[in-house]
Amino acid sequence: MTLIDIEFVKQNEKNKKYSLGLKALLIAKKANSSLDLRQISLPYLKELMEKSGETANLVIEDKDEAVYIEQVECENYLRTANKLGSRAPLHCTAVGKILLASRSPEERKKFLQGVSLYPLTPRTIVDKDKLLLELERVSLKNLAIDNGEQMVGERCLAVPIRNQAGKVIAAISISGPAFRLTSKKMKELKPIIQEIGLKISGQMGFKKNLSPTKLG
Repeated sequence: MTLIDIEFVKQNEKNKKYSLGLKALLIAKKANSSLDLRQISLPYLKELMEKSGETANLVIEDKDEAVYIEQVECENYLRTANKLGSRAPLHCTAVGKILLASRSPEERKKFLQGVSLYPLTPRTIVDKDKLLLELERVSLKNLAIDNGEQMVGERCLAVPIRNQAGKVIAAISISGPAFRLTSKKMKELKPIIQEIGLKISGQMGFKKNLSPTKLG
C-alpha cells in the first residue's frame, strides 16, 4: 500500500495484480538516460585525456551537487582529487559553475538565496554577487574555470553538454595540478575541450554550432 501511495507500483483493479508505477518508470528512464550519456561520452573522454594529458570527467547535477559519473584518469602520478562517483559543491567547481550557469538568472538567484557559500580554499568565491557575475560570464562563454577554488593547487576547465533541445544535461572537464595546467596551457586546451564537448552534444542530438569564445 505504501508503494502504491508513492506511485512506485500500481494495482490492476480487475485482476488485482501489481505493475510498476509512474515514479518507478521515471527513475528507470533517468537511469537509462545517464547510462546512455556515459556510454556515448566515454570514447570522447579518452580522446580528451590523451590530447590534454590530464584527467577527463563527466559530471551531472543531482540534488544541487555535482556528481562525477564517468572519468578517464591520466597516467601522471599527481592527478585530480575528485574520483568517480564522488560529489562536489556547485559554487566552487568548474563543472558546477557550468551546471549553475545553465539555469535562468532568476533560478540562479533563488538557488544562492538558499545556500551557504562556504570556502574550501582562499580562492573560493563566497560573495553571492560576485558569483552571480561569474555565472553570467560562464553562461556567455559556455566555458568555466576552477582556479584553485575547490582544492589548493588544482585547476579545472569545463564546458557544457547539451541535448537535442539545447538544454545543458551535463558537463565535461579537464582537471589537474596548477603547475601543469598553467594559464598558457589552459588557453591551448580551450578549443580542444570545446570541440569534444560539441561532439558529445551532437551525439545527444544537439545541432547548433557554438561560436568560439575568448578564455578569460
